[in-house]
Amino acid sequence: MISNYLENIAHRVQRLNDAKETTIKYLIKQEIKDKDTIENCVVMSQIWAAHQLGERMTMTDLNIALGGHEDVIDHRELELDLDYRDFTLIEMLEELITK
Repeated sequence: MISNYLENIAHRVQRLNDAKETTIKYLIKQEIKDKDTIENCVVMSQIWAAHQLGERMTMTDLNIALGGHEDVIDHRELELDLDYRDFTLIEMLEELITK
């Protein structure tokens, strides 16, 4: 039981990390230098990944996933915009960059 719980956490962490790494590589390849665009894409990648896993993401979860402090507690839930729910990660990033 504990093993399954830990495996689920490890899977979630890996998926969030994969989405972040894919996003960073994409932004570098596209030569995106605007700080706000970069931050928006990285944040959205985490929300997208959580949605793909069928899990909720709170502001606290996002903070931890992006390397922030665990002592920041914010239970507001972040939801992926309906427009992006059927997009691949790259499709969503392309859409975010062109806005």
